[in-house]
Amino acid sequence: MHNKCTQRQRLLLYLYRFIWRGLKPGLFILSFLIQPLQGQAFEYKGINDPCKIDLSEEEQPLSPEGLLKFMEQAEKAGSPEVHCYDSLYRSLFFSSDSLQCEYHKARLRMVLYSGKTEVIEGILDEYKSLADNTNAVQIKGGYWLSRGNAYFANGEKSLAESAYRKAIVFFDQVEDQRRLYLVYSNLSMVYLYSKKYEAAYQYLLLSQQLAGKTEKLISEQEKAVVLNNIGLTYLRRDMYQVADSIFAEVRKKASAIEDGAYPMVLSLINQIEVAGYLEDWGRGEELLEVLDPYMGEFNYLLPAYTEAAFKIYLGKRQYDRAKYVLDSLRRYEINKGASLSYDFYSMKIEYYLALNQPDQALTAINLAEGLAREDAQSRVALSESRVKALLLKGEAVLASVEMRELERRHKAFQQLSKKLRVEEMAAIYELETFKNQRDRAERIAKVAEERASLLERNRLYLGTALLFAVVALIILGLLLHSHQRRVTEARAKAEAARKHSEQLDRQLKVQRQNALQTGIGAAQLKNNAMEVIARYESNLPLLKRKLSILIHDYTEKNDFVELFLLSYPDFFRALADMAPDLTKTQLRYAILIALGASTVEIASTQGVSEKAVNMARYRLKSKLELDNDHGLDLYLRQLLLQ
Repeated sequence: MHNKCTQRQRLLLYLYRFIWRGLKPGLFILSFLIQPLQGQAFEYKGINDPCKIDLSEEEQPLSPEGLLKFMEQAEKAGSPEVHCYDSLYRSLFFSSDSLQCEYHKARLRMVLYSGKTEVIEGILDEYKSLADNTNAVQIKGGYWLSRGNAYFANGEKSLAESAYRKAIVFFDQVEDQRRLYLVYSNLSMVYLYSKKYEAAYQYLLLSQQLAGKTEKLISEQEKAVVLNNIGLTYLRRDMYQVADSIFAEVRKKASAIEDGAYPMVLSLINQIEVAGYLEDWGRGEELLEVLDPYMGEFNYLLPAYTEAAFKIYLGKRQYDRAKYVLDSLRRYEINKGASLSYDFYSMKIEYYLALNQPDQALTAINLAEGLAREDAQSRVALSESRVKALLLKGEAVLASVEMRELERRHKAFQQLSKKLRVEEMAAIYELETFKNQRDRAERIAKVAEERASLLERNRLYLGTALLFAVVALIILGLLLHSHQRRVTEARAKAEAARKHSEQLDRQLKVQRQNALQTGIGAAQLKNNAMEVIARYESNLPLLKRKLSILIHDYTEKNDFVELFLLSYPDFFRALADMAPDLTKTQLRYAILIALGASTVEIASTQGVSEKAVNMARYRLKSKLELDNDHGLDLYLRQLLLQ
């Protein structure tokens, strides 16, 4: 099963295992204290490398990725050290399911086209055991993807299709766009080789769509390969010009990327095939010269290369070169340990017929019959070749018998084509149904996302509205508080004004009583003096006049105007502003009117007639420039209160 190490290497490996089993528990605990094992470099110091390969000039940590890389290099070189690296990886990294998964995928990638059937099945069995014993959907899907690749490499297309569909279920659960892309791309190749070209084309388009959605996960090389396969679907449907233009675009893309050799080789092989179908032998030969330097690296593509090159050389009648590529294919298939393929015999038949060697052609046809037992199209082609060979031999009777067989096989091929078309349409319908389900799921997810976004936005708006409402309530509270404060202040001012007004009213009443009492006292004095003088003096007119002057002087000296002026300076200032030419007598009248004295009271206190008082009121109103409708009494009282 595995290549064996040398005895010295085996001894070193046993020594390493013994030391490792002693150190493993401590290192396992230490790995949790320092860093996780998975995805990190693993310290591998103090233990000799069992394969005796210098990992680097300096001692470095050994990582899972690095060890798999060394294993791949050893596999390509056919070195027996592959087994040593395999054992080392199992000892170091098999404690992690994910690292086991990476190991199985890498090992299958190394040996898938090697023809080592036992090795491939052993790896797949281990991989299946891992997938059955884990809940990781990614690992389960990865197993079925690898199983599908193995079936496809072995030519079991129906089993490969079934395995790929199981992988789709798992990868779709976790929305692994990268793995879905790989499955769709591989499934398209299954349909391509099953001659269901329309289904292959649809799955390739789906692969392109996924590549657009996962731009960072899909390499430019993979995109170029998908584009090449799209061109291949056109080629198989005999749309040569469209196919050739796509292959030319693939070559252009491949030349612009670092790892573009693989898609470059594929596109060149396909362009050579197009040249063969179009019988453009010269162009085909030019393309072969461009392709030849690549074939040493991509030897596993030799069958496809041989078929394309053989048609060109046969068309140019370069039979030696045609025979050389056939012999190369023969050695390749023998080295793989497999029997010669139908494609080899098919080209061999064409070669013998071109050289006009019907007997050798018939021998090759008989050998190819067993290989084409279940391929109706191949059986039709073999009958056509047998008819040509028999006609070359001149056996017309046998040729006519074969013609009837050819007609029967052609009918069977037509029925098979209808069946394949039905299967192809079913595959396309299944794909469309799946796409519709995915589109519906994406629409639902988008609607849910938009709804969540809307709810989040509404919540933001609601929060903002609540914030504004709180701010508004605070402002309203402040306004109400300010208003209440102003109302309180206004009420306090009003109360103070009321009290002041009441105080002024009391003061005015006192002042009026004082003024009236002063005036009344002076009048009483004059009356008493005049009565006494009238009673005792003989020259009455002269005495009355003198006494009148004496009394008037008395009242002038004891006038209350000065006293009132000291108590109410604003009243006199306001009167002076409005009528600066008021006399003292007019000021006296204004004070008495402001104090609320009536015409009769003023006349009696001032010793004048009521008519004189009315005239004084009129003049005072004129000097103050008051209209007739505005009462003098009210005006002077308001002026006094202010």
